[in-house]
Amino acid sequence: MKNLILPAVVILFVIVHIVKLARLYLILIDEKIPFRRFVFLYCLTTLVNLIIPFKLGEFFRIFVFCRATKSFRIGFLSVVLDRFFDTVALVLILLPFELLRGRAVPASTLLLTVFVVVAVFAYVAFPSFYTYLNRYMIMNRSSKGDMGILKLLELTRLGYEYVKRLIHGRYALLTIFSFVAWLLECGILYLLSNFLGISDKTDISAYIQSIVAADHTLLMDSYVKFGICFMAAATIVTLIICLCTHTLYSRREKKDTI
Repeated sequence: MKNLILPAVVILFVIVHIVKLARLYLILIDEKIPFRRFVFLYCLTTLVNLIIPFKLGEFFRIFVFCRATKSFRIGFLSVVLDRFFDTVALVLILLPFELLRGRAVPASTLLLTVFVVVAVFAYVAFPSFYTYLNRYMIMNRSSKGDMGILKLLELTRLGYEYVKRLIHGRYALLTIFSFVAWLLECGILYLLSNFLGISDKTDISAYIQSIVAADHTLLMDSYVKFGICFMAAATIVTLIICLCTHTLYSRREKKDTI
């Protein structure tokens, strides 16, 4: 039975990242990034995210997708939205889980919950806030600094409109993708703990706590090392595919011109 655990972990890991890739691709689908290139960029940025602690690799992901979309606003907001829906699903899983167990909610869970509540409140309240502040600044403009505030307000409005357009008709699917990914990741951790012979089963809240506090446990270290090895291989394979297809298209174009 133990011989089947590792193949099951590999299969679940692949499914988890297919779901996460689909979520990010759904956000960026209007940018028409070639799918092969998108898969390579996802594998590369995920690899960096696994290597760099505290999820600081997300800054690299923002940089990569800013270049891919040729827009800082689109690259930045797409990654932030991806993280947001990931966090929403996580909070909706963690909070009931912790409360039903009747124990104190960890600081990491509280922090994520506060982030989600503040983000939702800011999104809902922004239209009225923008209307009031924009009218106030126009009617009471008295210095050059006010023009800078108005420009910042306009940039914020453009970002809000972009986010609104992105999530319109997609938010349910994005949330479902996030739920599925986290539930499967729980399954991976459970199977890994059995494979490693760890009697103290580690739940997903401990996994989040280990990310925030850099708490290195045998299970978490094993999971991260496994992820790094797998994503490194996936990055190399997808890079080779991208280079081969690019070379093939280049040759076809040369033939067509001749």
